[in-house]
Amino acid sequence: MTVEEPPKEISKSAAKKLAAKQAKEAKKAETQARLKAEADARDADDYSKDRYGKVTIVNSKEKTGRKWIEVEDLNTSMAGEEVLVRGRVHLSRLTGKQCFLKLRHRYFSVQVVYAVDDKISKQMLKYIGGCPKERKQWYQRRVRGCQCF
Repeated sequence: MTVEEPPKEISKSAAKKLAAKQAKEAKKAETQARLKAEADARDADDYSKDRYGKVTIVNSKEKTGRKWIEVEDLNTSMAGEEVLVRGRVHLSRLTGKQCFLKLRHRYFSVQVVYAVDDKISKQMLKYIGGCPKERKQWYQRRVRGCQCF
């Protein structure tokens, strides 16, 4: 013969706590779904997503043919050509549709300016402006003009 346990009744305060917990979980799930939908919509119109982001570790597996220019080698004769510069982010300032970076390498520094155009999206600017300082980065930009001191 088995003894059946009587069904447990939930007190009013326990029922309130349970209802509040369920409401909180439902609200949290709704918020997560909304944020995911917003992020997907933002990424859908990001036309420059293949031009920035984290890259895999370079183990010299392949030769890319890229020509790196040292910051100290930049000069006025390079005006108009696109160069690939590597350095540490010393300062980054995101203002509206532009991002200003100051890159440094050894004792030399250079200012890099990005602006929203047909190749650079607003999301790319946010990524560039959010890079932590002293992080080693590489940037490809066209040399406009420079003041050499």
